Amino acid sequence: MAVTTSPRPRDGQPVEHVLELPPGVTLPPGVDELVARPSARRRRTASLTVQDGRLVMLVPAGLNLARETELARILLERLARRRAKQVQTRSDEALMARALQLRDSYLPQVPVPAQVRWSGDQITRWGSCTSADASIRISTQLCAMPQWVIDHVLMHEMVHLVHADHGTGFHELLAACPFTERARGFLEGWAMATSTPPDGGQDLLPGS
Repeated sequence: MAVTTSPRPRDGQPVEHVLELPPGVTLPPGVDELVARPSARRRRTASLTVQDGRLVMLVPAGLNLARETELARILLERLARRRAKQVQTRSDEALMARALQLRDSYLPQVPVPAQVRWSGDQITRWGSCTSADASIRISTQLCAMPQWVIDHVLMHEMVHLVHADHGTGFHELLAACPFTERARGFLEGWAMATSTPPDGGQDLLPGS
């Protein structure tokens, strides 16, 4: 197992280092590498957090490489299961129903979308709209986000059924969304923390 380490500080404190991914596990979208960061303050727990496009694993100091790699496997598999469960519980039918509810409440002047569904192919965008067939696709990356953030993206894409660009008319319609600025701030923060390019760290897993 290859590992790259930073020079050890003069005070002898442990330093972070890049870990090679354990066999059979993958990093979540928008993350470039896995880094182990030993901490003398930790005794029994390990956790994952996204910082600057890297997945940082906070672990107790003094662990050997084999133990760090095993912890990484456990936490990444747990994260993958949680993300899969979130996707399963957020069905296309429920997403469509929510879009119609938001339209009726805030955007009655926009056309009824013909289809609203989740898409695992939306890697560089939170969502997309095809006005020709009135279809909307929402990135599965949003599954882990609060409902009001998903609502904002749904309303954003529904406004595109009327306005293809982001001109004055677009923003006047989207102003009906009561949580636009809050959601934008959330998505911008998420994108910065994970180096995700969409229009748009926080803890990904609690300590085990």
